[in-house]
Amino acid sequence: MGKNYLTKHDWILGRAFFIYFLLLPLGTVNIGELGSMLKLFAIALVAIWLLTNRKIDISRIVVLQFLIALFMSLSLLWTINVEGTLTRTISNISFAALLLVASGTHLNKNMMLFLKKGLFLSSIVTALLMIFWGTVVDNRLFLDSVVIEDPNYLCGYLLFGIVSSLENSIDKNMRRSKRVFHLCLLVFFILTAFLTGSRGGMIAVIATIICAYFFSNHTVTDVPKLIVTIGVFGAVVYCFQDFLGASLLNRFSADTLINTTGSGRFVLWSNAILILKENDIVHTLFGYGAGSIREIYNGNFYTTFVMHNIYIEVLLENGIIFFIIYLYQILYNIHISYKLKDNFTFSLLIGVFVLGLSLSLYAFKVYWNIVLYLVMLLNCERDTNIKHIN
Repeated sequence: MGKNYLTKHDWILGRAFFIYFLLLPLGTVNIGELGSMLKLFAIALVAIWLLTNRKIDISRIVVLQFLIALFMSLSLLWTINVEGTLTRTISNISFAALLLVASGTHLNKNMMLFLKKGLFLSSIVTALLMIFWGTVVDNRLFLDSVVIEDPNYLCGYLLFGIVSSLENSIDKNMRRSKRVFHLCLLVFFILTAFLTGSRGGMIAVIATIICAYFFSNHTVTDVPKLIVTIGVFGAVVYCFQDFLGASLLNRFSADTLINTTGSGRFVLWSNAILILKENDIVHTLFGYGAGSIREIYNGNFYTTFVMHNIYIEVLLENGIIFFIIYLYQILYNIHISYKLKDNFTFSLLIGVFVLGLSLSLYAFKVYWNIVLYLVMLLNCERDTNIKHIN
């Protein structure tokens, strides 16, 4: 028998997670030593769990995150950047604690739809902040006032809205007027992502759209609608090309990508390969400690700030053993979302995976929220006895 009711404790936690998801942009608001403002809501969420629920349902997703947090904690013994490793360790322990809360939260399908709406609304809040309070530098849209975020990362914040709008725009059970409205929202989200000038971000957006569309339950006869969507977006860019500015449009040209070596990323990555080749066996296996990428590069007479590729950064900082655990966690999450046949989380995870190829997403709250939602969705599916997922 399926579970359609909610306990009082789960109802409270469901509402708390909705607020946490909705306030995603606050993760970029720094409040000093406490970190981001969103961290305060995360602490409140854990406190609510401790006071009302304290149920634990350990899944492999939770175990893998605790393994990651444990490895980072142990790496404090050999790190070359104690402060950086400590910061990364605390972040991963925080994520593990939130996953523990999510694992003990059992929601029904209506509440899961409510949480999905919270994720969708977080993209709308982000887009509105960008449009009304963003700063344009070299025709690229930034957030650098109270809410501060790199334009490359902002594309990830918009993925929730992109997938939800796409799903609704091709939902044959929805009224045509609503489908048209969500189609317009989809174009709005894509255009807002385009305004950031992030090439890696736009590749992630495209990958997310392809997955959301072709792995949905809709037939091949819906392909013309996708073509129409792409056409509408292209027409908007063409009509507003003077407003967008030549410097922004040129960022997406092949010549610019080659001449700038991917804004220096190709050089960074080739240097990383050279360092990996020269590493001794200990550093190859265990790395130099999380958050030590600058020290690694400076020690090898290279200059860098961030790696702009989370997978190379993890491999170089933490070694092969940690890299295998880290990559397995990501692929396992994708596997679970696929087994659940949940197009929403599957498409988002693919998008964030692609985004990580050009960005250092070591504590990316967008990814955290996807996995938190996935854990609660897994609980929901198990509670309804529809299938057993492993």
